[in-house]
Amino acid sequence: MLRSFFQHSSEFEGIEVRGPKDFCDRVAAALRVLSTGAPAAFDLCQRHFNLVIRSRHSGVDAKTRPAIVMLGQWVTSVSTAYLASGLAHEAHHCRLYWSYREREPRREVPREVFTGEEAERQCLEYQIAVLKQLGETEEVTERVRESIKTRYWNVAWHERTW
Repeated sequence: MLRSFFQHSSEFEGIEVRGPKDFCDRVAAALRVLSTGAPAAFDLCQRHFNLVIRSRHSGVDAKTRPAIVMLGQWVTSVSTAYLASGLAHEAHHCRLYWSYREREPRREVPREVFTGEEAERQCLEYQIAVLKQLGETEEVTERVRESIKTRYWNVAWHERTW
């Protein structure tokens, strides 16, 4: 993560992107697509994170406000719409966390609220809705839907390859 601070940087409507130039260009393009094709999803991203960095592994720390989204090398090999929907997916994790936090300010947010199978199912459904808004094919949306079967959220952070 520290390495990202010494690389290329760009910005799109208040969201900073850091990493290699091709990474920054791809993420900025995805944010542009979200802002025009799925403005509610873009608004969700703006509300929950202000920095996207190139990282060895992908994820978001939903507990941090604003959050930092970390994305792996996969960014350079997927469609712009898929990347855009992935950003919306991460923002949805933050929404789950902060919605509970705002309703129950005196309680610790249970992990299953924002992570785990049910939370991932909700984030994937949101991602699919965004993909459809952006005109992605049924084949792609079905692949996203089927990814729940891999139980990817159980993979330790340091072992993630995406």
